[in-house]
Amino acid sequence: METFGRYQLDRRIAAGGMAEIFLSSTVSIEGFKKQLIIKRMLPKWSKEKGFIAKFIDEAKLSSKLHHSNIVQVFDFGRQGDHYYIAAEYVPGLDLSELIRELRPKKAHVPDTLAAYVIEQVCAGLDYAHDFKDNDGTPMRIVHRDVSPGNVLVTWAGQVKVADFGIAIAEQRLSETQPGTIHGKVAYMSPEQARGEPLDRRTDVYSVGLMLYELITGVRALQASNTRDLLRTAQQPKLNPPETHREDLDLELSAIVTQALAVDRKQRFQSCNEVAEALQRFRVRVTALESAATVARYLKQIFPSGTTKKDQAGDAGAMAARKETKILEEQRNEAKRAASESLQKSSVQTAWERQAAHYLRAVIDEPNVWKLIELAEKARGRGLDDVAKGLFRASAAKFAQQGLMLQALTTYHNLIEGQTLGPGMEREIISLRGLREKPNEALAKYASIGDSLIDPVLEKIFFDPEDRTPIQAMPEPPLLAGLSDRELAALVRIIRPKHVAAGTVLLRNGEKGKSICLISRGRILLTAKNKKNESVTIESLTHGDVFGEATYFGGVSKTNVFAFDDVAFFEIKKTDLDALAQELPNLQKQLEQLYKTRVVDALLWESEIFGVLSAKERRRLVEDADIKKFNQSGRIYQEGDTSDEFYIVKSGEVHSFKDGLFEGKLTVNDFFGEISALQRVPRPHTIKAGPGGVECVVLNGGTLWKIARKNAEVSKLLEAVIEQRS
Repeated sequence: METFGRYQLDRRIAAGGMAEIFLSSTVSIEGFKKQLIIKRMLPKWSKEKGFIAKFIDEAKLSSKLHHSNIVQVFDFGRQGDHYYIAAEYVPGLDLSELIRELRPKKAHVPDTLAAYVIEQVCAGLDYAHDFKDNDGTPMRIVHRDVSPGNVLVTWAGQVKVADFGIAIAEQRLSETQPGTIHGKVAYMSPEQARGEPLDRRTDVYSVGLMLYELITGVRALQASNTRDLLRTAQQPKLNPPETHREDLDLELSAIVTQALAVDRKQRFQSCNEVAEALQRFRVRVTALESAATVARYLKQIFPSGTTKKDQAGDAGAMAARKETKILEEQRNEAKRAASESLQKSSVQTAWERQAAHYLRAVIDEPNVWKLIELAEKARGRGLDDVAKGLFRASAAKFAQQGLMLQALTTYHNLIEGQTLGPGMEREIISLRGLREKPNEALAKYASIGDSLIDPVLEKIFFDPEDRTPIQAMPEPPLLAGLSDRELAALVRIIRPKHVAAGTVLLRNGEKGKSICLISRGRILLTAKNKKNESVTIESLTHGDVFGEATYFGGVSKTNVFAFDDVAFFEIKKTDLDALAQELPNLQKQLEQLYKTRVVDALLWESEIFGVLSAKERRRLVEDADIKKFNQSGRIYQEGDTSDEFYIVKSGEVHSFKDGLFEGKLTVNDFFGEISALQRVPRPHTIKAGPGGVECVVLNGGTLWKIARKNAEVSKLLEAVIEQRS
């Protein structure tokens, strides 16, 4: 088990050349622990900006797709040297595991069941093919890797398409080099195998290959080696599916044959057309399959509820699955008890009907934000005691899971602009003490004196029988450095804000007047590269801060926009200045954050220092400083024995040798590396250029130690020194 940012990596379940995949767990911003999948890029690729762009593009694209037949992407970002994607965990198997189980028995999936499964696949793909961006622009997504391994089926019979990892969106994603082939060769369309431009019809062909295999038990494209398989895929000559099954329904065979037409114009033109044809076939044979039908079939094939792949896992993994199943059963029992209590309650008034509506929603899918919405509805009806009880219960649940930003949000709603009294201040301070406490320790929050609401609070949010170990999320760095009193004072000046997806919050070159702390959703920082293309510089989410650069008098170096609907706290500089004496640590935290982000960004964007590992960058950042030098101000003198080295943050510097001007360095250029690495006196005099300069100053001794151990950095720096000598 490994801690990875705000995630717990429970076990590795797969690994490839670009990334490794883990079954993981975390506390969601809804206030409950959930299992998910982490796809983590291998560190070696973090130094390849082309791969990074592709990985980010995958995450940006995938996280926008919300469909019941597509695996949902929840989160993406960077942790240390690893870029990652957090996606929905689908408890079940993929179609390749089902096919492997049937093949030794020379069996196939029942025709109507196979048709139903492929219909569900087509529904997800058709949604992606027609997906439009926020402004209505078609994204023209093509999956390009539709294969049995990327079709997941839950034990409950739900079908989901996974891994749009090499999907393309014509207008938004990084361009793939012409002629490059991605995907699994055995499930490629002829045009894909030839490296030609692709459209949605390539996925239609791949769907046809999967359907062929499910109903015959035989893979359509076969060869003895990959090279021959690629040739076969380029010029396929497929046997009709009825070759392998004399009893095959001719209508179903015709559907497969049309999906596998070599000429794209002769194929179904969309996955929706395939789905409609399969539905007509099932209606004709009066087969009304559903998720329940699929679930019963899987139970027949896998009576133990596990696959051979599962059974091959280690004892620890098996124990974890068993524990998960027990906890899930306990939660389901709690849901049943809460539902029964709600059904037995008398629901007569308009308020009771409204409350019952919200309570049914939280029983079905526990979500603390729904409680907050219900509290706001209660306040609107003048039910202040109910509202306050719900706000306090929500804050307690958030605090228990380590979600202090969310807890503070509820208290800001609770005081609603009123003066923060001593009693309320004590309550806010006490929130930290609820972190990782068992439900039974929070029993007082489960009763607000409402017969309709209390049973749901007790069973769903504070069930004393729920023994799930609580692993709280770490406090955001900005909050972690505050004393309890400062945390309470912060509630008085934070201003909760909500913006819709696509909202531009700050433009490159603009000045802002606030620090913003994200509590929900995702912010992207983008900039133009040398080709004038918009590229993502950073992805920020819960607990992250934006606006700190302009807060300290500079201008934004990036465009800041809401990737999805975002909730955040705004802290205005005027408000913070007014409470400076009550918040002595907050200013220090902000200054440290600003310095860290500026230095890390400059190192990351450097062609030389960008190859440093996250650990090496942290070592340089820890001792770094940001200094301003007035016009013509001397930074160091020729012959000095200091060994700091510098990166230009803004402005320019001029270099002199023996009193003669030699040249200038501008933003992102570095200097001083000769003395830092060779431990010799300064060979040049460096002065600030017109208008002054702002530089990041780094420890030369730290760089020297890093270069001794990092041969790649040492070689790159030596090349620069030789060029400048």
